[in-house]
Parts: sequence; C-alpha cells; structure tokens
Amino acid sequence: MSFQQGNQLWQLREKHGRDYLFKNPEALWEAACGYFQWCDEHPVIKVVRGPRSLPVLALPKLRAYTLHGLCVYLGCGHKYFNHFEAQLAGKTDEVSEEYLRVISLIRDVIYEQKFTAAAAGELNPSLIAREMNLANNAQMAHLSEVPPVEPKKEQIIQWGEHTIRI
Repeated sequence: MSFQQGNQLWQLREKHGRDYLFKNPEALWEAACGYFQWCDEHPVIKVVRGPRSLPVLALPKLRAYTLHGLCVYLGCGHKYFNHFEAQLAGKTDEVSEEYLRVISLIRDVIYEQKFTAAAAGELNPSLIAREMNLANNAQMAHLSEVPPVEPKKEQIIQWGEHTIRI
C-alpha cells in the first residue's frame, strides 16, 4: 500500500498534547488559595489523654502548607506540578510567564507559612528545616548531639480539678 506524496494527516490535529489542569493562571491561584483556606480551617488534631476518669482532649494544631498537600488538593501529583513548571521555564509568552509567577508565589506562600510557624514554635523546627533544606545532614547530626538550650515551654490545661501538662 502506498500513500500519496506529502500525506501529513497528523498536521490536521487541532491541538497537540493535553490541556493544562487549569484554564488560566488565575484559576490556578484561586485553587491554591482554596487549599490554603482548607488547611487553615482543618487543623491537625492532637489527642491528649487525660487522667483515667477524664475523657480525651483534642487540641487543634496548625496544619502546614505543603506542595504535596496542594497537589493532592488539586488532583495532580507533585511530579506533574514540577514537570508543568519545568515546561514553562523556557517559554516567553505572556500566559506562560504568568503561570510561572503564580507557581513562584504559591511556593513562596508555602515556604513563608512553614518558616514562620516553625520559628514561632507551632511546627517542629528541625523537621521543617530538613524539609526546606535549611540545614545539611552534618549540621543536623551535630545539633542532635547538643542538648537544647531552652527547655520546651510547657502548656498547662486545667480540666476540672485536674491539671494536664502538655
């Protein structure tokens, strides 16, 4: 079977590849803000067991913003998100540059929330420092051998006649 010279049926396609997960950068930003709001409205619950005669106490704790959490919320994998960002990196059109600005802003919001919360003691500073690549392994190993300078602030909750130390 032979085809006519110049047969290029593939060029008749109206588009090539998949559509973006979001129609425009504004939709991506709105979805990310939805994730940030969801995190704020759904704190992690820390369970504190009271004395035997008292029920369990549930304390709300700050939920850290994460890129993985954002991707789950958006319905994509973090590899998709990173690949999407990498594909935009070489493009100079206005839409691609706006997507890159939004992605950069999302990463900055996540970084700032974790950094500030860790500095305020709301999140584990060592865990956040490692996750944010703020300390290398040699420094972390050295720090783990040194006892903390300040003892952790103790929270006291009065529950009826009982005092619960956290």
